[in-house]
Amino acid sequence: LESQMIHPTQLLPGRTLRELNQDNNWRKLLGKDNQDRHQRDIELILRLFSLFEEWNSYEKPMKEYLNNSMRLNVGFASARAKRFERFFPIACKTVVESLGEKPFHIRGPLNSSVLDATMIAILENKGNASADLADRYRRLISHKAFEERTRTSTTDTITVRDRIRDAKKYLT
Repeated sequence: LESQMIHPTQLLPGRTLRELNQDNNWRKLLGKDNQDRHQRDIELILRLFSLFEEWNSYEKPMKEYLNNSMRLNVGFASARAKRFERFFPIACKTVVESLGEKPFHIRGPLNSSVLDATMIAILENKGNASADLADRYRRLISHKAFEERTRTSTTDTITVRDRIRDAKKYLT
């Protein structure tokens, strides 16, 4: 996590974060059996939670957006937090079963922009996806505008919103 960012375990119940981060399918999506000692994997979960059902109100910078989201969800007890906690493992399983392991390693290492757009589209569909998710995903990642939105200015307000709109359009 960035040094000025609030440490996620300070705000959310450690149990919830650890459980979500230990999900076998999540680990397969990341392509890492072991948890990141710098908690980058947990930061990705926080990013997904922060964008879940509220991506249309995203404003840069990302670090501040995540901090604000965590301040507003200290107990992780809201209905939205409970929905996220319920749908997260379902979405991870759906993605692994349809796209295989490490599907977000586009052009090299894990691409968090592809991950957030894809996962938000599926999370907001209660973790479900159509039977032809693999074909839809291939079309999404080859779409020129989406590809650009996952390469440059990836945390720009319009870029984040448009990228998630693209994913929802293609995947759901």
